Amino acid sequence: MNSNRNRLDQLEQLVKIDETNLEAELISHPHDFYHVSTGAAEAVSVRDLAKFRVETYEADKYLEWRRRYIHNEEKFTEALLEKLVQNDEGRIKLVETYLEAKREADRWTALKDSFIQKGFMLKITVDNRRADNITESSYASQRREALNNFRRG
Repeated sequence: MNSNRNRLDQLEQLVKIDETNLEAELISHPHDFYHVSTGAAEAVSVRDLAKFRVETYEADKYLEWRRRYIHNEEKFTEALLEKLVQNDEGRIKLVETYLEAKREADRWTALKDSFIQKGFMLKITVDNRRADNITESSYASQRREALNNFRRG
């Protein structure tokens, strides 16, 4: 998981758009987005597996405690079973693992959302640059024409 965290940290640095090197940004963005998307998918899978393990463990513990009380012919309540399962050390460790996996998946998902926004911003930036170039080009031709008319007349 540590290598995934390093990968996440590296990819987080790539969210910011370098307007001085827009062509490189346009070339690298799809590649970077792919890596963010696969990282997010992996992190979500790890999170889902950790959640499944917690749920399975809890179900097994409920059944174990229920059988134990029934076998010993002791009375019990659902609240008692809930307390016993919630305080089980194995469950607590699994929940901690799940929460860490959830935090990691949430970070990857947020990064993926940021890269989606970066794609939109790259498009807007390129469109604006094109519009500026067209305007500059049009303005330059108007100035040339005005200068030529001045020289003629």
